[in-house]
Amino acid sequence: MTTYYTDDILSELDSVGCPEKTYKRAEEMLRNYELNTGFTYTDVEKHVSFIVIGLTDSPEEFVNTYDHEKGHAAIHIAEYY
Repeated sequence: MTTYYTDDILSELDSVGCPEKTYKRAEEMLRNYELNTGFTYTDVEKHVSFIVIGLTDSPEEFVNTYDHEKGHAAIHIAEYY
Protein backbone atom coordinates (compact mmCIF):
# COMPACT_ATOMS: atom_id res chain seq x y z
CA MET A 1 0.00 0.00 0.00
CA THR A 2 1.30 3.44 -0.78
CA THR A 3 0.28 7.02 -0.32
CA TYR A 4 1.86 8.35 -3.45
CA TYR A 5 2.30 12.12 -3.47
CA THR A 6 2.98 12.21 0.28
CA ASP A 7 6.26 14.08 -0.12
CA ASP A 8 4.73 16.45 -2.68
CA ILE A 9 1.79 17.26 -0.40
CA LEU A 10 4.06 17.85 2.58
CA SER A 11 6.37 20.01 0.50
CA GLU A 12 3.46 22.17 -0.63
CA LEU A 13 2.18 22.53 2.94
CA ASP A 14 5.66 23.53 4.07
CA SER A 15 5.99 26.07 1.24
CA VAL A 16 2.96 28.04 2.49
CA GLY A 17 4.08 27.96 6.12
CA CYS A 18 1.60 25.40 7.40
CA PRO A 19 1.72 25.35 11.23
CA GLU A 20 3.79 22.52 12.66
CA LYS A 21 0.86 20.87 14.48
CA THR A 22 -1.21 20.70 11.28
CA TYR A 23 1.79 19.59 9.23
CA LYS A 24 2.63 16.77 11.66
CA ARG A 25 -0.98 15.55 11.69
CA ALA A 26 -1.05 15.50 7.89
CA GLU A 27 2.26 13.68 7.77
CA GLU A 28 1.07 11.10 10.31
CA MET A 29 -2.14 10.46 8.40
CA LEU A 30 -0.34 10.03 5.10
CA ARG A 31 2.62 7.99 6.29
CA ASN A 32 0.50 5.68 8.48
CA TYR A 33 -1.91 4.90 5.65
CA GLU A 34 -4.92 5.95 7.72
CA LEU A 35 -8.06 4.86 5.92
CA ASN A 36 -11.16 6.95 5.34
CA THR A 37 -9.72 10.20 6.61
CA GLY A 38 -8.54 13.49 5.24
CA PHE A 39 -7.58 16.98 6.24
CA THR A 40 -8.08 20.53 5.11
CA TYR A 41 -5.69 23.41 5.61
CA THR A 42 -6.48 26.97 4.60
CA ASP A 43 -4.15 29.96 4.68
CA VAL A 44 -6.51 32.87 4.20
CA GLU A 45 -3.73 35.42 3.86
CA LYS A 46 -2.22 33.51 0.95
CA HIS A 47 -5.64 32.59 -0.45
CA VAL A 48 -4.91 28.87 -0.61
CA SER A 49 -6.73 25.80 0.66
CA PHE A 50 -5.52 22.22 0.63
CA ILE A 51 -7.94 19.33 0.74
CA VAL A 52 -6.21 16.00 1.07
CA ILE A 53 -8.08 12.71 1.03
CA GLY A 54 -6.21 9.73 2.41
CA LEU A 55 -6.68 6.18 1.27
CA THR A 56 -10.26 4.93 1.36
CA ASP A 57 -11.64 1.44 1.41
CA SER A 58 -14.55 2.14 -0.93
CA PRO A 59 -15.84 4.74 -3.37
CA GLU A 60 -18.55 5.66 -0.87
CA GLU A 61 -15.96 6.42 1.81
CA PHE A 62 -14.06 8.61 -0.64
CA VAL A 63 -17.22 10.64 -1.31
CA ASN A 64 -18.00 10.90 2.41
CA THR A 65 -14.49 12.07 3.25
CA TYR A 66 -14.41 14.49 0.32
CA ASP A 67 -17.76 16.01 1.31
CA HIS A 68 -16.60 16.35 4.92
CA GLU A 69 -13.33 18.06 4.00
CA LYS A 70 -15.03 20.25 1.41
CA GLY A 71 -17.27 21.47 4.23
CA HIS A 72 -14.21 22.47 6.27
CA ALA A 73 -12.81 24.43 3.32
CA ALA A 74 -16.13 26.20 2.83
CA ILE A 75 -16.22 27.17 6.51
CA HIS A 76 -12.64 28.48 6.39
CA ILE A 77 -13.40 30.60 3.34
CA ALA A 78 -16.73 31.86 4.72
CA GLU A 79 -15.11 32.85 8.01
CA TYR A 80 -12.54 34.87 6.10
CA TYR A 81 -15.18 36.78 4.17
